[in-house]
Amino acid sequence: MVVKKENLFNNITDVLLVSISIYFIGILVYIAAYQLGYPYNLEWIEGAMMDHVHRILGGKSIYCEPSIDFVPSPYTPIYFYLSAFLSLIFGPTIKVMRWISAFSTLSILLTLYCWGKRETGSKVAGVISSGMFALVYWFVSEWFFLARVDMFSLALFAWAAYFVKFGKENRYLIYAGFLTFLSIFTKQNVLGLALALIVAGAFVHKKRIGIYFLSWFVPVAVFTVVLNNLTDGRFWYYTMIMPMHHGFVETRYLSIFTHDISIRLLIYVVSAIIFLVVAFRKKEKKDFFFYLFFTGALFVSTYLMRLKVGGATNSYLTFFFGGALFLGFLYGKARSKKGFILVAAALILIQSGFLTYDFRRYIPDGLIRRYEHKLVEAMRKMKGDVWLVSSGHLTTLAGKKYAAHQCLIDDSLKNDETRDDFSLRLVSSFRKRKFEYIIVKDADKINPALRKDFKKNYEKTDENYKIFKWLGSKKPHFEEVYVYKRKK
Repeated sequence: MVVKKENLFNNITDVLLVSISIYFIGILVYIAAYQLGYPYNLEWIEGAMMDHVHRILGGKSIYCEPSIDFVPSPYTPIYFYLSAFLSLIFGPTIKVMRWISAFSTLSILLTLYCWGKRETGSKVAGVISSGMFALVYWFVSEWFFLARVDMFSLALFAWAAYFVKFGKENRYLIYAGFLTFLSIFTKQNVLGLALALIVAGAFVHKKRIGIYFLSWFVPVAVFTVVLNNLTDGRFWYYTMIMPMHHGFVETRYLSIFTHDISIRLLIYVVSAIIFLVVAFRKKEKKDFFFYLFFTGALFVSTYLMRLKVGGATNSYLTFFFGGALFLGFLYGKARSKKGFILVAAALILIQSGFLTYDFRRYIPDGLIRRYEHKLVEAMRKMKGDVWLVSSGHLTTLAGKKYAAHQCLIDDSLKNDETRDDFSLRLVSSFRKRKFEYIIVKDADKINPALRKDFKKNYEKTDENYKIFKWLGSKKPHFEEVYVYKRKK
């Protein structure tokens, strides 16, 4: 049997690129095996998310007036309530929240595989799309397995978009709408993506896209009204009003292009452009306009989230979802064309080279564990109430009550219209709780609203510890914190 040269070349490139993709996916599995069971924080706000679960399990609202006991996060509630439900079964540990993120990451990889295969008719294209998303783990600040809302929200929306693109029956549009509702009520920034998906989906379904719209808009509207009434308007404030007051980082208007994307991520953009040009030239107008608006929405969402103060590199998750899709599409479409497959394979290999990383540094080692364990055991021995200012969760591991997280306190005081009222509430609750110990980097790290009372009533001791804040892309980041004791 004679094998044609072009078929042999295709088979070689298939094996090479599939092997690379599986390698990057395998790395995620390896990292997850070490991170999912880690009992302490892998990122400094992770613990605050776990505090929300403890509050739900305690029968309290997560949209309440801010106090030193608890300040709500600016996220919609489904991830927290799902975590609380699973905690009733498996126990209230941060591992439960991480497992949700891990299964969400797996779900995203599966969506990419199915989408790539469906669009191109090639399983290889699907595997490549999954691998090109797995590749970006380090760039998005290790977000794939953290106890944060992002992966769960993206996983829900990814399947919603898939059903809108390929669903031929009305029931698939209803499924997509319900998944979009869940995604919005996990992280509200998906609202913009959902509106864009209506426009994109109209080119595929025409008037039937109204089924999708109503399927998510009605439950979003109903639950918003109900939750707002149950929380005296605080649900709307924390999830919509407060995020609008975070402000923007002006230096990022251009640095997103010149620094973040630059040459490292340019191939994700190039692959999208090539695919859209090919779709337009082939007069595949439905596909062209769907992907034009869908891709635009993914990029605009990334851009706006990154501009915000506090917009970490998790903002790029939607960008990479689209980029991974198009790299898979490009290769899948190129397999039937002489010469073009070489270009597609070269782009994938170059992008892989730009983002290859040393996965060993994302394994929480013995040093990190010892530092965290030492701090937890020290708090356990402290008599009385303890406030660990820049970290949640660790105090509950030490058998103490949780308290408000520094980041969420700062967020709640950024709105000029509510700052004075919130400050008074914080100061009042701070005076009532009377912590015996406060652990913080230095006195100036206490929020200005509380600083006067803190300096008046607490004195620095000789005790100091290292608190882990982030695994980081280069090396783990620690912060040295000191113990302040209440004056007698």
